[in-house]
Amino acid sequence: MYTRFVSALHKIVKSGSLAVHTRQLSTTANKAREMEERKIKVNNMEINYARVGTGDHPVLLLPGALELNTDTIDTYLLQYSARTCWQTANTLLTFYSLGCRKFAVYQIKRDVSGSIWTDFKPQMENLNVDGLTIVAWDPPGYGKSRPPDRTFPDDFFQRDATWAYNLMKTLGYSKFSLIGWSDGGITSLLLASAYPDSVYRMVVFGANAYIHPDETKIYENIRDINKWSEKMRIPMIQIYGEDYFQKMWSDWIDAVLRLYEKQNGDLCKQVLPKIKCPTLIIHGAKDAMVLPEHPTYLKQNIANSKLHIFEKGAHNLHLRYSEEFNNLVTNFLIDRK
Repeated sequence: MYTRFVSALHKIVKSGSLAVHTRQLSTTANKAREMEERKIKVNNMEINYARVGTGDHPVLLLPGALELNTDTIDTYLLQYSARTCWQTANTLLTFYSLGCRKFAVYQIKRDVSGSIWTDFKPQMENLNVDGLTIVAWDPPGYGKSRPPDRTFPDDFFQRDATWAYNLMKTLGYSKFSLIGWSDGGITSLLLASAYPDSVYRMVVFGANAYIHPDETKIYENIRDINKWSEKMRIPMIQIYGEDYFQKMWSDWIDAVLRLYEKQNGDLCKQVLPKIKCPTLIIHGAKDAMVLPEHPTYLKQNIANSKLHIFEKGAHNLHLRYSEEFNNLVTNFLIDRK
């Protein structure tokens, strides 16, 4: 019976007589699970956002830029020769205690869109929508917030923080919480420091307040997309086109390296004391993109903050361990005492 059912369903889908709505979160009449996704003009910028939930506590999800998003272990991209592997591993062993053999079998799969549905699908679908109203955005230049193309001036983190703040104000939220991943975490830190009276609570993970010298080597080694596997490269080219994909990727690396040189690696260290909201810092112990010193530094320099470690988590811990992550974050956000 099961075989016949699958066969029949396959024929229906193939014929096109069954409409599949990939953004439909529920087939029930549950209003809390009804999701809207649209563009809205914010200071003459068309920004795509999605919203779900009926709670009185608005929460903005801030995706990363060119983020790790994979079902395999996310770690440093090594698709080079064994000689290159050993050379690179010599730098990384100090921090991760991983031999070249382990690096060689791991693969990073980067989602260059840094978008709502690549970075936060389990959260959009499963966070508490009765107590929270979840808003997620595509930063300008990513996902569906194009045009314009993505640019990376020296102040692009601050610029994104201002855009995100203005988006929430335009949507009618004078105060809200933040959940930021990686670059989105840096943006969250800047937003919370610039507008402290507008943020209830903040969750950041895979984020860093500065760039470590050894991290610059990681970025340079993965600049050329032609060294990536086809499995990684082709889906990105299909989304953006090869020229735009390579340009955006190189521009991001150039921007990070430029900030490292101009600001001595400082991304937001100076503003951390301005953050007033309760902050939950989450880190994956197996995160190969964020050195373990980063979450500790955030904990030491953000008042009223606490640190939670996912011992088996990597950079994409909220995707790999979404149920545990969602429960942790929901409990933290719901408690607004």
